[in-house]
Amino acid sequence: MNDVAGAVILPSGWEVMDQGWTDWDFKAKSNTNLLMKLWLRPFQPDLTEDVAAAWAEQYRKSLTSEGLEDVAIDSTTIQEIAHRSTAVTKLTFSHETGGPGVAWFAGFPSNGQSVHLRIVGLKRADSKAEEALSQFVDQLELDAGALEAVTTVGGSGFSATLPPGWRAPH
Repeated sequence: MNDVAGAVILPSGWEVMDQGWTDWDFKAKSNTNLLMKLWLRPFQPDLTEDVAAAWAEQYRKSLTSEGLEDVAIDSTTIQEIAHRSTAVTKLTFSHETGGPGVAWFAGFPSNGQSVHLRIVGLKRADSKAEEALSQFVDQLELDAGALEAVTTVGGSGFSATLPPGWRAPH
């Protein structure tokens, strides 16, 4: 994935979905009926409890907009996975044809952007979905980590002090 400056390593039993790969997102499915999506956001906030909570709400809205019902945030924590501070969120939902489901999300800052990954499946596959999320995050090969914070930008007679959490573009 060019825009993430790295590579996604597929665990055993996973395959790329049809038209599931661009420079900014990636989709795969497992032989146990789990679905994975990885995508980027063009900003890199400092990962705090508030940011993790905001991401969780974005994830909830995203699943709702995809037609899932009763989408609820079950938990959000910040964990260390593969030497990365990572927001991990579990959501539950229902679907009129598939019954109760679960979605595990991970998000972390990297190279001036945010990397987000989700695993979605039936509720009975909860532990497999959580394990797959950790495995994908752990095996994600990135060429660069989070950029250092910049508070003042100047040039051409213009300067601005940026709010905490903003990063210089790359």
